[in-house]
Amino acid sequence: MKKKLTISLILLSIICFKIKAQTILYSADGQNYKEIKDQEIKNKTKEIPKSNGMLIKVYSPTAYTIKMDGVPSPDMKPMEGKNKEGTALGVIVPGSLSEDGSYIAGTETTNGNALKMKVNFTSPGFYSISSDVVNGIQFFATGYVDVSGQRDIALKANGTPIKAGTFQFQVKFGAGSQTIPITFSGTDQTISTISAIASPVLNGTYKEGAEMNSNNTMAVSVTSTGTGFYDITTEIINGIFFRGTGKVTAVGTMTVTLKAYGTPIQGVSTKYTVKTNGGISLDQNVPFAKAPNDYYVYSIPNTAKKLEFSDPSGTDVYTIQLSGGDEGERLGLALANTSYINYIDETYGTTRKTFKVTPYGLLMNAKINGKDYLYGGPNYVHIFLDEMGSPLMTTIPQGIPEMQYVVHIIYNSENAGRKVSYGINVTGGTFTGGNKIENGKTNPGELTGTSDPIFDEYTVLIKTTDSDFDFEIRRFENGTVTKKMNYTLTMTKSFTTSISVGLLNTKLKNPTYSLVTDPADNLLKLAKETEGRNRGFGTVFATLYTSPITLIKYYVDKKKISQGRLNEINNPVADFQLHSKDYLYMRPVWERIYPTVGVGLTDKIFQNLFFGLNWEFARGGSIFIGGHYGKVNVFNAPEGFEFQKTNLTADQYNLYQNIDWRTDWAFGASLDFSIITNLFK
Repeated sequence: MKKKLTISLILLSIICFKIKAQTILYSADGQNYKEIKDQEIKNKTKEIPKSNGMLIKVYSPTAYTIKMDGVPSPDMKPMEGKNKEGTALGVIVPGSLSEDGSYIAGTETTNGNALKMKVNFTSPGFYSISSDVVNGIQFFATGYVDVSGQRDIALKANGTPIKAGTFQFQVKFGAGSQTIPITFSGTDQTISTISAIASPVLNGTYKEGAEMNSNNTMAVSVTSTGTGFYDITTEIINGIFFRGTGKVTAVGTMTVTLKAYGTPIQGVSTKYTVKTNGGISLDQNVPFAKAPNDYYVYSIPNTAKKLEFSDPSGTDVYTIQLSGGDEGERLGLALANTSYINYIDETYGTTRKTFKVTPYGLLMNAKINGKDYLYGGPNYVHIFLDEMGSPLMTTIPQGIPEMQYVVHIIYNSENAGRKVSYGINVTGGTFTGGNKIENGKTNPGELTGTSDPIFDEYTVLIKTTDSDFDFEIRRFENGTVTKKMNYTLTMTKSFTTSISVGLLNTKLKNPTYSLVTDPADNLLKLAKETEGRNRGFGTVFATLYTSPITLIKYYVDKKKISQGRLNEINNPVADFQLHSKDYLYMRPVWERIYPTVGVGLTDKIFQNLFFGLNWEFARGGSIFIGGHYGKVNVFNAPEGFEFQKTNLTADQYNLYQNIDWRTDWAFGASLDFSIITNLFK
């Protein structure tokens, strides 16, 4: 049986074994990969550079057995994973919805009947996109996207049209929807009357991630009291739905087959309510089997020198020799120290020169001991732990999406005759509780065995997510797991835009005009202008959290950061702050000036537009200054015309009056809409 092994770096370095392609990749920096041919490793030993924070990723539906340095390691419990999972997120591209095919009442739709559109997917996963059921027709598409971006999607029609005429179909996906009219030709059809539905029988197999096919059906017994077309369907749940349409030619009891459409997202038992076009319904549970795992991820102690993996059948053994050390990643060997902090000072430099404490965590310089540091600068938050998992220098920070977190464990590798090492397992998941720390202070008993301990360090990079993020650190003694320490980074919310309501005063005046009698001659007319005043407007604003001042500061400070002068910078700018705002660390008040656009609410919508800058002087509260571009009354009289002096006819008066767009200054204040809604909770 042929196997494929793929080695790739996860965190600081990851090795992947993949069945089928027989390829191994490995990397020292997480970006540039080197390939090992299958013939170099299958049932052989291949030497690769050793690195800290190593994880092994084995592509297999069942777990491999593992030996480290010749010793079986049953405590190396791997994390299971799937290549395809989750629900895709995205939005329909405006104006992209169109129809294909012709539609005739009484004629069942074919593959040529479809809706086409473009969808901008913002996260990978399974998707199920459908229209509402209108006139006996529903449009539906299912699939999986592995990367974000824009895709062309075709929704196939399902059913038989009942009536002729034009009907509106709404397609929903994510937070948006689009509507399209479809015209049906032919003649109106009769709709059957169904009085009962019973005895559901499920056919086919139902498995997570496996798209439904012709074998996936549900047969139901239907009793009708009138002939005509019927429509029996369920809602879309767990990525699939059942639907059956057809025509009753004789009253009585008959068996109707509903076809399943879509791709199951989860392997769980799911209840479906089957409904007829007459409102009769019944419930049916569908058991979805879990799909097998695609891979397993193992955390490897940083003291391991040789790894042996055996496939589940035991026919193949894959051996990797880890050579070299991790001095490059540790930035030099540490000296013998009597405290964790002394070790940190010796390795990275003193606190004053190396570290910078911010409200969202501990930052480190981009140059340490004269060398470039890969994880230096404002985009990396550092967490230092002692060997029992207690925080050093700072506590476990509150998380911020888009930041990356680097965990450092300082420990005594030679402890009372025991070989001590560490590994890390990213267990994933979302938690709502606080940080979980096993013990609150160092256990002095762990520093016995020598009066002057030699410290070592285990360092690993963790990529964070938008949701709460948890990880587990494992302590090994002589290759056996003796301790597991669990931590959670609870993520705060970051915002790229906000919607607010405001009150503005505008200098754009809107005069009014009237036709009056000339006091000197009752038979003649004059035009009178009543000059407008400054006006007040209720508005809705959209504010983009990209501060021009923050952008300038980011590029000005870039050189200092590259030179290792992070501590000279007040309020360093992380990348996420270029396009979003997080309430855990709001930028200084003079940097909270953001571009804003708005629309007036106190007049006809989209006849008064506002553009400018919002200065957020307090959380949710802003002052606006900018331009007002709106429609106002104008009087386009010929040159030399004077109000209340130049005579004109009623026709001339009506001809000269018009409405045009004008621009002037506006200012006012706005309040974040979320704050207003919270007042009523």
